Amino acid sequence: MRNKIRVVVFIILVSIRFWSFQIIPDSYFDVLDLVCISYMVFISITQKHKLVFKGMFLHKNILWMLFFILFSTVPAFLVHNQSFFYSLLALRMMGYWLFYYVLHCYSIDSKVILKILATIAVIWVTLLIVQQFTYPTIYFYTRGLGINGKEIEIRNYMYRFMTLRHHYAMICVILFFIYYLKTRKLSWLMISIYCLLGMYVFSTRQYLSATVLGMFLSIFFLKGSSKVYGVILSVFIAVVAIYNLNALFGETIAKTQGELNETNVRYLAYNYFLFEFSDSTIGYIFGNGLAHDYSSYGERVTKINELGLYQADIGLIGSYSKFGIFYVICVLAIHFRIIFYKMSKNGLYLRIFMIINLILLSLSDFFTVPSAIPFYCIVFYLFDKSLHEQKISIYEQKESLRLPNNT
Repeated sequence: MRNKIRVVVFIILVSIRFWSFQIIPDSYFDVLDLVCISYMVFISITQKHKLVFKGMFLHKNILWMLFFILFSTVPAFLVHNQSFFYSLLALRMMGYWLFYYVLHCYSIDSKVILKILATIAVIWVTLLIVQQFTYPTIYFYTRGLGINGKEIEIRNYMYRFMTLRHHYAMICVILFFIYYLKTRKLSWLMISIYCLLGMYVFSTRQYLSATVLGMFLSIFFLKGSSKVYGVILSVFIAVVAIYNLNALFGETIAKTQGELNETNVRYLAYNYFLFEFSDSTIGYIFGNGLAHDYSSYGERVTKINELGLYQADIGLIGSYSKFGIFYVICVLAIHFRIIFYKMSKNGLYLRIFMIINLILLSLSDFFTVPSAIPFYCIVFYLFDKSLHEQKISIYEQKESLRLPNNT
């Protein structure tokens, strides 16, 4: 089992580029990506007998989603004349979705998975904080020092390194906040606050706001003394935040107001990719495919990006323009299934995370982002585990209530 855990950790770390570690060239990581995906293909084929599909409640949703992603290669060829080879090459990183099946093959305990999530999140936060003091000597970043032509932005007096991967901290804030409200153990609160601090240092408005919303939703879903205690705590936090509003969020508020007063480039991107990007009916239904940089289609998308219009900036609408309406339906179905299915009480953090993730879909869709795919595979695996635990609990309750047969 230890070797399986090591493999899981290694795949996660490769997907997030060891927290965007810039000493290792991208070409090396490309090779590691290929190794990880090849290994997952091997495990999925050779150990498929270990997959209990009755316990994999999301596997059909994932398979349908991948089908429509792959089918987008057809309109990419018919509409944009991009070869199937280039399309499949552009989509090769979708192989990370096999991580979901590897997790089920390995059947690692949920508690172990949560420890891995927490460790990755805490290290991510630590790197962000430490580099605030070591800048310009930094090693973990995806923006600045010549990368993608973007400089490191300063927001709220913080350097924005955009280090991968903030999702781990988001879910840990919610998870450990719920733990604290239920147990009153200060250690859980400290971990939650530490991860929340990381989200603040990360300095991306929508993700910080969504994380805070997740904390308030946690209080809403809890019952009894935990709910009362959570309300009191939230009032205290709100008062402190309001009192220090300008110091903590003054620059962010000013930037938001400025964007509202000006023409927002996201609005232009929404309009363009919805109504102007494709003039083909098949493109509107099945998407236009993922462009490869070396194809003529890729050159066209690059020119559009140079105008400041990015599909990645408009969330699910951007994904719709690439993969079509059926992909959108699959993504929404996964969200609704996790949000509304009755899980065990231990799965509350998953429901809350998917609620805020659903809200964020208008701005960002990470289901096809390689560094985020293993994270979502973990979330879905934990959902499966939680749902399975709930079904076992219901079965045991029924058995305990069954009357003995008369003799």
